[in-house]
Amino acid sequence: MRVTRDGGVFTATPERPGDRLRLVLLISDDPQQRYLRDVLAARFEVAAVVVEPSAAQQRRLRVTRRWRAYLWRGYQILRQRLTGRAAYRRSYFRAASVAASRTAPAHGDAGRRRPSVLTVDWINAPAVRALLDDVRPDVLVVCGTSYIRPGTIAGPPLAINVHGGVLPWYRGNHGVYFAFEAGDFARVGASLHLVTADLDGGELLDVVRPPFRPGDQDERLYCRAFRAATRRLEALLARLEQGGPLPVRPQSVRTTPYRHRDRTPWRELRLLWRRLTGAHAPLAGAGSGDAFYGDRGETVGEGEECHVQGPDDHP
Repeated sequence: MRVTRDGGVFTATPERPGDRLRLVLLISDDPQQRYLRDVLAARFEVAAVVVEPSAAQQRRLRVTRRWRAYLWRGYQILRQRLTGRAAYRRSYFRAASVAASRTAPAHGDAGRRRPSVLTVDWINAPAVRALLDDVRPDVLVVCGTSYIRPGTIAGPPLAINVHGGVLPWYRGNHGVYFAFEAGDFARVGASLHLVTADLDGGELLDVVRPPFRPGDQDERLYCRAFRAATRRLEALLARLEQGGPLPVRPQSVRTTPYRHRDRTPWRELRLLWRRLTGAHAPLAGAGSGDAFYGDRGETVGEGEECHVQGPDDHP
């Protein structure tokens, strides 16, 4: 299909009968990115998946001697494991993938074809640009990689990032956590935005917010928000493929991105104490708890039940 932009609206036009959107995914290998892959591959023609593993991202920080970023990112990985959050996320998205497979629409053999997979040590490796030049996708979907240089993705007309945090207020890492910690419950959610040279600064497609439930903490909210954002992205791309408009809008303010080093053990302990003493009450400022809402007010996942992380210090 031919994807074009006119002002603040993208449209897609078939170039031949039966033409469909052609996607390439640039992702990491965490559970939420595998879920994103499964949902989109079941619905669209995903021509290729480029995977930059989390371990490769960590290794590159060491090789490039970015020791502060290396140590703080390593701490966050260890924290996730020791607190059981990594296991929760694996279980959550495993179940979400099973549920998505049961409700996936039938679209010929597109959902049954396995896309080619390219695993790289760095998302800006020459092999990635060569693949994109060869495949010529209509849409790039980005999730969880390190910083992508503009030259790497210069070809595709539309590149969308799934970000764990409500933009523009929570850019960078751990957006759901920092909103939750601050008691900014109306800004706990995930965003869909265009990929640009400005980290998490591209124009917005939409924002989704998860329902709050008694006893919730940031990990559960993150997972629900990411799942909702994935299904919202699926709906937006389906509308684009069917000839509908895909509007975008600039972010209203510019904020400083959060980094791994900002989520310190002290902040975690302070939040835990506030929750134990009742000083942190999410339900007091949360939404209705029964739906996800985009910025334009649409219900995007009734009854659905999570970050795309930018780099710690991108080059």
